[in-house]
Amino acid sequence: MSEEDKKLSKDTTVNLILNLAKKKMDHDENAKKFIQTLSSLTDNFISHNNDESALEEMKALKSLFDSFAIVDEFNSSLIIDCYFEIKISLMKWKRFVNKTTSRAVEFKTILDQMYEVMDDLYHYEYFGFFSTTINPKSLPELKLPCHVYCGCISFWPREPYLTEEGKVAYENVIRFRDPGNENYFCITISDNPCLLESREKCTLTDEQLESIKSFVSKNKDIIIVHAMDYIALDSGDLFDALKFKNSAEPGISTYRIAYSCKMHLGNEIVESNIRYVGMNNRSYKEAVKLHKHMIAELKANIGKAEQFDLADSYKLISLKILKPKNQN
Repeated sequence: MSEEDKKLSKDTTVNLILNLAKKKMDHDENAKKFIQTLSSLTDNFISHNNDESALEEMKALKSLFDSFAIVDEFNSSLIIDCYFEIKISLMKWKRFVNKTTSRAVEFKTILDQMYEVMDDLYHYEYFGFFSTTINPKSLPELKLPCHVYCGCISFWPREPYLTEEGKVAYENVIRFRDPGNENYFCITISDNPCLLESREKCTLTDEQLESIKSFVSKNKDIIIVHAMDYIALDSGDLFDALKFKNSAEPGISTYRIAYSCKMHLGNEIVESNIRYVGMNNRSYKEAVKLHKHMIAELKANIGKAEQFDLADSYKLISLKILKPKNQN
């Protein structure tokens, strides 16, 4: 290849990279505009302000959506924001919008179309990649009726809902897939876990649903540390921790993970007490070595002002590896 050809090839590559970067920026800007526009349009429908201009606004909204919501092109974290905003609009439409007008019906049709696309994008780009699947056959001691999904990064457990007053709030959740209809449902990560969606939509029996709630309440400390940081408790360690915690024959731990965190509960930030996770998948010395760098980083950041993003469920504050209770 001549020097001229090499230069031409290099220039072509550079231009391609620049074009892709510009396209990504354009998609992100359109996505941000979409979120604001959808929120405003939904509020207008709630206020019964859905006159002739509403039709043009809906068409413009759908055109804006189609400009960026493209598989293999739109892959930024704004997928999550768009997905949640459409969910919120659908919830508001169901609860507040006057459904007798043709404009409201048309708006619902567009919302459904956009939800279908964004649901595919969310599951394609984020759902599986940032969660750990628990197959009932892999851990029969948990007695789960279906596949359960636990987040392995702090934004994954967040899920929007409407309070009784109609305000938007968020819960931290695990998710499961209903084998009866293939839909995903959310169970809150709390002392008293509950189904976030309408009970009538879920085909599981009350007993099956209670088994998932029991799984969450018993293993909450394990689920939370896994959701905060994959390094603190990766998928393999998650399975080991669950097996050890739920074994029919109690074993002897070789070390304990002690941690504390900040968490978003509703729209408030709460700091947890120290939580403990018993483990027996490696020796105490091996566990100390494995977590050495993370512990040092956390200690170095003590006293520093760090942002706790509203999009995150949890933020790790402290982490220690302790010997079992019966050892000094």
